[in-house]
Amino acid sequence: MGNLLRILSDKSHQPKVDFYLDFEGASPRDDEKEVYAEVEVVLESAKSILAELRTYEGASDDIRQAIQNPSDEAMQQKAWAAVSPSVLKLKNYFDYSASIERIIPKLLGYLTSSSDSVLRRLEEHQAIAKQLAHILQFTLSFDDMKMTNPAIQNDFSYYRRTQSRMRMVCRELLVVSCSWVCACGPDSCSPFSYPCCCVLIEHIYCWLL
Repeated sequence: MGNLLRILSDKSHQPKVDFYLDFEGASPRDDEKEVYAEVEVVLESAKSILAELRTYEGASDDIRQAIQNPSDEAMQQKAWAAVSPSVLKLKNYFDYSASIERIIPKLLGYLTSSSDSVLRRLEEHQAIAKQLAHILQFTLSFDDMKMTNPAIQNDFSYYRRTQSRMRMVCRELLVVSCSWVCACGPDSCSPFSYPCCCVLIEHIYCWLL
């Protein structure tokens, strides 16, 4: 892996080693077709994700109003409603990055797993090298857009802070509910309501962990 990166990023004054990659006409060999097709499926969403990220606006104004007016419940709800769809987008981006993370080792396996030189592996597996180049191009473009758009981090930070506060409120409700159920006991509830309350409290407890 280190040799591959060195070849691709070599900026020394030593004479360059020429090798040719046919990005237009490279086709996968029989033993590469499965991985090549898997990468193609992942790359199908790359353009739409970049386009979506390029126009990402976020909920900065609503978040700012909510932070400046913490006791205004209407503004808190408005900010939460505005940021929730944005967080769903961020979750989609995270899931997509996980799919890229899964396929990169498979690509690198073709390019770095033998005793042959890196240049020879690149020339022998040009279709795989092409797919890796597409992945790198997407990754660099995505990181550039993410780093230059502060609304992305602001939305996610506000979402996490708000969710943390909601969990704290739920914990307080859980304590009150447990106290009520323990105080009442099964003799004070119907045969149906008592076990339902116990199950509900158990599920809430698991969600808060």
